[in-house]
Amino acid sequence: MTRHDSCDYNLSLVVSGGVIKTMTEVFLGNPPWSSPGYYGVRAGSRWPHLECQASRYMPFPFFLAYATALLEKHGFRVRLVDAIAEKIPNSVFIHKMINSGHDLIVLETSTPSFENDLQLVTQIRRMIGDEPKIALCGPNNLMISKEFLEGHSEIDYVLRGEYEETLLELVQSIDKQTSPHKIRGLNFRDDSGKTTVNPDRPLIKNLDSLPWPSRHQLPMMAYYDEAGGIPQPSAQLWASRGCPYMCIFCVWPQLVYGGANYRVRKPRDVVD
Repeated sequence: MTRHDSCDYNLSLVVSGGVIKTMTEVFLGNPPWSSPGYYGVRAGSRWPHLECQASRYMPFPFFLAYATALLEKHGFRVRLVDAIAEKIPNSVFIHKMINSGHDLIVLETSTPSFENDLQLVTQIRRMIGDEPKIALCGPNNLMISKEFLEGHSEIDYVLRGEYEETLLELVQSIDKQTSPHKIRGLNFRDDSGKTTVNPDRPLIKNLDSLPWPSRHQLPMMAYYDEAGGIPQPSAQLWASRGCPYMCIFCVWPQLVYGGANYRVRKPRDVVD
């Protein structure tokens, strides 16, 4: 038995010169989204929308990056692709996805991009067959009902709200081949075709329990959110989640946090 302590935390079992995979592999993506003259702004945005092609605005995909870091911390092999920041089309995005042998595909979606995203998922499913499993996450109230999964057989899971810990437990469940019935914040379809909506997951109270977001696979120089004209290039970080206010244009309190629910990291942790 050989453990490969590589930077991607891939764990393998080597038998008779062959490699038998023993850890679930996950693909996380911010899928392509565009319209003539516009590009989509989704993951990391307070209000997902189509941005004029001449603009430079590009938010950092925090939830995807946090989810990646948490999975990496627990030894899972993860590939993270931000197709919007990389400006890659559907064909390239799908190629990156289906040629890497993943067990689970997780795509962040949003309400305004939902029709685009469902078409992409349908295309992916036609190409890959019944495996791997596909999960959707992100600020989208259109996919959280039991009826949604019942009407979309191409999708296996929906992760509701803050999804990092939900995703970790789902991957652990897939890896151990156990039932996901006790995973809070998860909608799923079992092997018999029955759809189940598990109870909500409480918000993460201690943000310091999360590792800092994974950035090593992302095009860091592509992210541009220089509010107030701060110098560039710059790196974006979250020192808190939620907000004491409830601006009507901000999607997160309404669809992810269930209200203001303001939480902060410890100042020393942020500085470090």
